[in-house]
Amino acid sequence: MATEDTMSEIKIACLGDVMLGESFYAMGHGVATGLRRWGRDFLDAEIVSFLKEHDIVLCNVECALSDIGKARYSLRRSQMRGQAQDAELLHDWGITVASVSNNHILEHGFAAAVDTATNLKAAGMGVVGAGEKDDFGEGMGQIHLSFGDQTISMMGVCLRKEKYSYCLRQWETLLEAIRAAMKHGDQVIVSIHWGDELIDRPSLETRKLAKELTDMGVVLVAGHHPHVAQGIEETQNGLVAYSLGNFIFSGFWPDTCWSVILSVTLSDNRVTEWCYKIIEKDDEHRPHFVKGMRLADLEQEMQHRNGLSNSPIPSDEAYEQAYREDLARLQKAAQQQLHQYIRDKFWSYSPIYWPQVLMRPIRRRLGLW
Repeated sequence: MATEDTMSEIKIACLGDVMLGESFYAMGHGVATGLRRWGRDFLDAEIVSFLKEHDIVLCNVECALSDIGKARYSLRRSQMRGQAQDAELLHDWGITVASVSNNHILEHGFAAAVDTATNLKAAGMGVVGAGEKDDFGEGMGQIHLSFGDQTISMMGVCLRKEKYSYCLRQWETLLEAIRAAMKHGDQVIVSIHWGDELIDRPSLETRKLAKELTDMGVVLVAGHHPHVAQGIEETQNGLVAYSLGNFIFSGFWPDTCWSVILSVTLSDNRVTEWCYKIIEKDDEHRPHFVKGMRLADLEQEMQHRNGLSNSPIPSDEAYEQAYREDLARLQKAAQQQLHQYIRDKFWSYSPIYWPQVLMRPIRRRLGLW
């Protein structure tokens, strides 16, 4: 951790999506099962040590950490839900700020979402993206952190307008909050839920929004939602991590099982250094630093994705057409992979969940999920 003598530099680590419950397709063998087995040791000690070298550690909490509304044998009310005490684990691991503005935070209702924000704050973390009063109401959810003569304004927003999203007019509210922070001389960091799932690069719209933010003076944009790592773009004014992938999350798609931890140094109101470390999850969804030949392979892939996110766009129409074609192909393949995963794991589920897993697609079409 930095001391008063070194406050001219602020070290920040940015993590991807954190979901500490069970996904509907992983009931009984998901993240929550691993947490109950490993406790604090669920997160590799090497990663914990690395995170604690930073002054700020930011993650996106994409589940409820609350028992409000839970029904023991209901798949719908049990999935995507961690426990209140899991917030303490996040704090113990070195996480200092949680963004909760995403498309799953309202999965179990407003009361559970508010309880989640309350539990995160009670564990000692700052919360962004829960509205001005942390009640998922109006206004920009942000915090201000002081380091010597420097102040960091951190904000959290979601641009995914889905059934369980919290994103009330957030783009306009975000821009207003950024202007206000800049007038006070703050350095602004934005945690943002955007883009499309599984694709290895940002959409044209996402790249344009990122440029708007950095042109305004935002020094760091930490993106999430795609669940896979996308490239990092260094602009004249700031740094954009389009998607940091999954930090802790169950998954059935191979590309969601590795991601990056972004490490950034701020000094003199700008990013002076940055790097990333590649992590990969084991069979119990526990992330570890990647080493050896596997690291070389993933480093090469990450360099490729950096190139995709930094490449010039000669034609908006051609870029968007290629993007949409690749996205449709990925979504179709992922759906097939999910069905295969459920078939392979079906007999490992508790029998109480068998009919609920099978009925989920119908319930979704009827708007009951």
